[in-house]
Amino acid sequence: SMRDPRCPFCREPYITSSAEADRNLMKRIKAGDRIAICQKGCQRRVAEDYSVAVDLLKKAAKMGDVEAHSQLGQLYYFGQGAEKNLKKAVHHWEEAAISGHPHARFSLGLGEIHAGVYGGTI
Repeated sequence: SMRDPRCPFCREPYITSSAEADRNLMKRIKAGDRIAICQKGCQRRVAEDYSVAVDLLKKAAKMGDVEAHSQLGQLYYFGQGAEKNLKKAVHHWEEAAISGHPHARFSLGLGEIHAGVYGGTI
């Protein structure tokens, strides 16, 4: 049987190129889609464009994106795109961990081990 050439969710044709995927991502960002904003922030982080990553991830985090909070925790912890700030890192990891983000919970736990404090991880 032949596969339907359209997405079952949006009914649009499947994306066939990375340029088309980038255009669609930018369209979603312009519409204020927090997941798309976070995705672009993560892409900029991977590309080591840290200051742009921080700006995008802050915007997504303010909109409630859990992954953005976790990513911001990493950026603040390592001082990438922003001044190294353990207090801000922990804040963002806690925001993500409260929502069940596993990597943020792990990061908080490692911080407690290094500080010699046990039992407070969310």
